[in-house]
This record gives sequence, C-alpha cells and structure tokens, in this order.
Amino acid sequence: MTEEITTWVPSGAAGAFNSTLKLPLAGLRIYNAALIVSEGRGGFYWTSSTFGSNRSIAIEFFGTTVQNNLDGFRGYGGSVRCIKD
Repeated sequence: MTEEITTWVPSGAAGAFNSTLKLPLAGLRIYNAALIVSEGRGGFYWTSSTFGSNRSIAIEFFGTTVQNNLDGFRGYGGSVRCIKD
C-alpha cells in the first residue's frame, strides 16, 4: 500500500480519490457510539493485515495527511476495498 500512496497527486484525500483505487471519503463508524464521523472529509480503510483477535492495520487520510500502517481496533467501521495482489 505504501507504494500506491506515493503515487497520489495531490497527497491526502484528493489524491486517494484521484488514484486508480478511487477511494472515497467514506468516514468512519465509531464502535461505541454508532456514529458515522468525517464522512465527506476523510477515509479510513482496512488492509488485510491482522494481529491479535481484534486488531488490524489501516490507512487513514484527511485533508492532505495520510497515515499508513495504523494499528486499529476492528470494532471501528472502516471501509474495505478488495484489491488483487
């Protein structure tokens, strides 16, 4: 995923949507409040990498910021995009 992120122009949310993946700003569901937050402002996507019984690696983008390899609790409702390796 890191290689894909380096191709995003511009960096961040606009680049995520402009990329071949077309990642929309779907926001994130908060697990203990059943709220959707940041819809239209950012994206939170799970990768296939997991560890432990309830954790996974995620990518998050808001504005011009991208955070890759985030340690995330799977109870958060991040988006999933199936990608063939």
